[in-house]
Amino acid sequence: MSWTLFRATLHQRRTLIFWFTVGLVFYAWVMTWFYPTIGEEYARMIETFPPELLADALDPVNIVAYWQPGLIINGDPVVAADWWLYGAISVVTLTASLAIFARRDVA
Repeated sequence: MSWTLFRATLHQRRTLIFWFTVGLVFYAWVMTWFYPTIGEEYARMIETFPPELLADALDPVNIVAYWQPGLIINGDPVVAADWWLYGAISVVTLTASLAIFARRDVA
């Protein structure tokens, strides 16, 4: 790693780093001052929920259990004859990503 390049990058991004830091400090201030009020109301709200809802909401999510081959995200079936199109799109996307991010000036 080039320290000169690192320092130059920090120098170029100094306004971005400054505003990011200001945002983090503001967020920490808001959480410090308003969380006790929000926390009490949140605890009261959780106590009003029925146990069945809490059991369903707090169970871990198993993404693999929801996977169904041949279905698009909204649940519509994909005809097997159209699978080549989605495969071609994924290959083109992967190839373009590798070509763009393998260049020295991007990485």
